[in-house]
Amino acid sequence: MTPQPEVASRTIAFKEYTSYTAQAKFARFRQRFVRALKSIPGPPGVPLLGNSIELLRCDTTELHDKLVLWTSQYGPRIKIDVCNTHWIMHTSPELAEQIVTNATFNRKAKDYEYMHEWLGIGILLDHGPNWFKHRKALTEAFHFRVLENFMPIYQEQSEILVEKLLSCGGRAVDVFPVFKLYTLDVILETAMGVRCRAQENDSDYVRAVAG
Repeated sequence: MTPQPEVASRTIAFKEYTSYTAQAKFARFRQRFVRALKSIPGPPGVPLLGNSIELLRCDTTELHDKLVLWTSQYGPRIKIDVCNTHWIMHTSPELAEQIVTNATFNRKAKDYEYMHEWLGIGILLDHGPNWFKHRKALTEAFHFRVLENFMPIYQEQSEILVEKLLSCGGRAVDVFPVFKLYTLDVILETAMGVRCRAQENDSDYVRAVAG
C-alpha cells in the first residue's frame, strides 16, 4: 500500500527533526567539554571529530611518534580530542605521581566496563573503599621481602631475554612477541612454581597462551 503524500511528508520531516536534534545535542555536549578543558593545550582538531582523523591515519609506530611530537610542542600535559571523548595525556613524572598516589583518581575509565562480565569486580576493575579492601588483602603478597625471593627468577629470565635480543645483531625487531614469552616465563614460575621455558622451547601451550 503506497503511503499518502501527506503521511510521507510528515515522516520525512520527523526524521529530519530527529537527526537535527541529535546533532544539536551532540554539539552542545562537545561544547561543554571544550569550554571545561580550554585551559589545557593540545593539537588543533577539526569540528566535531577533533583529532580523530589524524590519529586514524597512524599505525602503532606512527602513533607513538605523533604523541611524542605533540608533547614536545604543547608541553607535558596535553588534551587529545577524539569525537565525544577528550583524553588528558601526562608525560611528567611529577604529574603522574600526583595521580597514582591520590585515591580520588583510582576509578577506572569507562573502557574497563567491557571487562566486568569477564573478570568481575575485583582489584583490577573496582574503585573506592572496595578497592582499598582488596588491595589491603594483597599487600603482604607484594611486600618487598616476598618479591626479593623471586629475584633469581627475574635475573635468569632477563638474561635469556637479553641474549635473544643481542642475537638479532642490531636488526630491527618486533619486541612485543619476545616480551610476551618473557612475561609468561616469569609469571608461571613466580606465581605457580612452574618452569615453562617459553623463551627457549616452543609448545602447544605457549602458542595458545602467547598467541
